Amino acid sequence: MAAAQSELSSLEKELFIYTQEKNYEEVKRLLTVEKVPVDCVDAEGMTPLQHAAYKGTHKVCKLLLDCGADVNLTKHVSQYSALTFAALSGNPDVVNLLLQYGAITTSVNSINKTAAQMAAFVGNHYIVSVINNFIPISEIEYFCQKRGFEMEPILPLNLTFV
Repeated sequence: MAAAQSELSSLEKELFIYTQEKNYEEVKRLLTVEKVPVDCVDAEGMTPLQHAAYKGTHKVCKLLLDCGADVNLTKHVSQYSALTFAALSGNPDVVNLLLQYGAITTSVNSINKTAAQMAAFVGNHYIVSVINNFIPISEIEYFCQKRGFEMEPILPLNLTFV
């Protein structure tokens, strides 16, 4: 169960306010100076990262992730992930950022829909393409190394990193 808004500390409440206002400097201060927990949750079970993803705020999302936000934390009442919120907002830069930080594309919400399916539902078809065509760099790196009896990697390094 998500923490009630009244159970949040005053600094945690400030973190949610500044995240929603897209105030990067104040979010940074709260996380780095005041040491507010990055994965605190509001009454709806949303984290600051989920709010920033929904607002489409790339800079704040990156800050939260760099400060240790769990990209796959799902305590939202409808089981929406940060990726789902970003997909609904339609910001491809935020979606790509979350994917690069390990967002799971196959997790489903309370109505058994993935982030890509929710993006399609609201007409964000480009976002569907971004999610469905994303390949983690770790999967590409596998093919850039010699394995077993191979004389050379399947993919030459100069073709894999543009």
